[in-house]
This record gives sequence, C-alpha cells and structure tokens, in this order.
Amino acid sequence: MNIGDVAHVVAGLLASLATFMNPAVGVVAVALFIIYQLDEEWHLEDESYRDIAEFAAGYYTGILLKLAGVM
Repeated sequence: MNIGDVAHVVAGLLASLATFMNPAVGVVAVALFIIYQLDEEWHLEDESYRDIAEFAAGYYTGILLKLAGVM
C-alpha cells in the first residue's frame, strides 16, 4: 500500500464524515472524486476502479465508525 492508496482511503473517510455534517457536501465530494477518477481513466488509461474501491473502503469505514459511536 503506497501513499496514494492511503490518500484515497482518507479521502473516503473524510467524505463520509462530511456527509454526516452536511449531506450535500458528502454527495459533492463523492461525485467530484468519481468524476476525477473517470477522467484519469479516460486520459491516462489508469486503473481507476482500484482508486474508487479504496475511496469506498474509507467511506464505508467512516460510516461504520460513526454508527458505532466512535466518531
């Protein structure tokens, strides 16, 4: 796991926490991340599905932490 992978997980975690504070911010954050990754896929032929999966892992981890009362 490299720094980029960790950054995607952290971005997902922050987006999930932003969703609890203001749902519109969370929706915009997720949409912008996915649009950026799809643009990267189109221009660089990068395997963006991995980046999106890392983001989703962070997002769902944030939701689980919030529901568990940890955050």
